[in-house]
Amino acid sequence: MLPAVPGKQIRRAIKCLRSSSVHNDPVVLTDNTDPFNRSNVLTPAADSTAKGIGLQILNNKGALVSFGSDSSEPFTTNQWLIGASPDGRLQVPLTVQ
Repeated sequence: MLPAVPGKQIRRAIKCLRSSSVHNDPVVLTDNTDPFNRSNVLTPAADSTAKGIGLQILNNKGALVSFGSDSSEPFTTNQWLIGASPDGRLQVPLTVQ
């Protein structure tokens, strides 16, 4: 396994249902290449020219994000709370390493 390299912060805008300012909205990230991936490593598609690499995403609290199913159901595996969205929009700071 290769050593981790420093991460780069990105911000993603997420459109949510309008919630109160004290309510935390849940989110789950899904691996588009492998929807059954429940690990915290995102790997390239099998037909990619990139080999032997993986990306990890850290959430707004600095914790590694593990992937889950594409579901809005409560208590979905690897779901985490991102914060309140009183106006239905939320900017989520993530770090990719």
